Amino acid sequence: MKAPNKSATLPQQRRARAEQRLRLTPRKVAQRPAGDVQTLVHELQVCQIAQETQIEELRRAQQELDQVRDHYAGLYNFAPIALLTLNADGTILEANFNASQLLELRRGSLIHQKFSRFVSADAQDAFYPFCRRVFRSKDFHSTILNLVTAQGNRLVVQVDAACDPKHPRKQCWFCCTDLTERKQAEEKLIQLDRAKAILGGIDRAIVHIGDQRKLLVEVCRVAVDEGGFKLAWVGMLSPDGSVQPVAKAGETGYLDGIRVWPTPGDPKYRGPVGLAIRENRMVVIGDLGKDASMAPWRDRALRFGLRYAAAFPIKIASKVTGAFVLYAPLPDFFDEQELV
Repeated sequence: MKAPNKSATLPQQRRARAEQRLRLTPRKVAQRPAGDVQTLVHELQVCQIAQETQIEELRRAQQELDQVRDHYAGLYNFAPIALLTLNADGTILEANFNASQLLELRRGSLIHQKFSRFVSADAQDAFYPFCRRVFRSKDFHSTILNLVTAQGNRLVVQVDAACDPKHPRKQCWFCCTDLTERKQAEEKLIQLDRAKAILGGIDRAIVHIGDQRKLLVEVCRVAVDEGGFKLAWVGMLSPDGSVQPVAKAGETGYLDGIRVWPTPGDPKYRGPVGLAIRENRMVVIGDLGKDASMAPWRDRALRFGLRYAAAFPIKIASKVTGAFVLYAPLPDFFDEQELV
């Protein structure tokens, strides 16, 4: 019997293969007894029904698989955290919507990118050993990474990763939880505790320690070295009514040639130091680059990298005699509510 014609349609090829397996041609079938033919027809009908039933079952199974796939694809895509699938060399194979939002890049553009592109330079040395540990183990691994988004924004994320059990050597799952706001809040609390600890001892120390200048210089040094401030200084009222620096640390060049008069009227007297002394209250300038009261000193402050200022009145025997002033390198270092 001839082999099936390759140019024939698929059903024709299947029929030819079936006839080969039966070893029967239409002529041979016609030569068989009628009873055999009826039996053969019956068997063929049974086989046809069985095949149709099997096809229907396969169709239903495929539909169920499609539903399961769509269900889990939805769970992956709309999960409340950023999910990515990486291969062994760190290339992104899949990413959900939250990953796109986190890294500030469209999902289509994320695919085939190296995840290391988003790892900040100071975290690269930690990232590669972490990936090696993930691919060498079946366990979950966690780490904290500093990332830089496609728009240049810095993030702190916790990465929980594990190998895909279906592809243990080829790809892994990355779950990224954004910790940026929490870390910033923690850093602020640490800075706030340091600032309050510094401030808490000033009034008492001025009264009880004889060498006030030495004390104040040390307070300013601690504020800069341990408090994270860029400039700290103490100004005391002099006989002519001006405020003269008596202790300072950090970017002290900013103070060269600056005179402060806590006198109302002229705008140049409305800076944070003058207000703190004149009104006996804490004064916070959240952004020196934008606050109108800093206009006379704005350019100078920005040249020295000063973006935030807080001035606190110093009282001796219930009388305001000066101010303790802190400058920070970032705007909104603290707000007034945090410093109360």
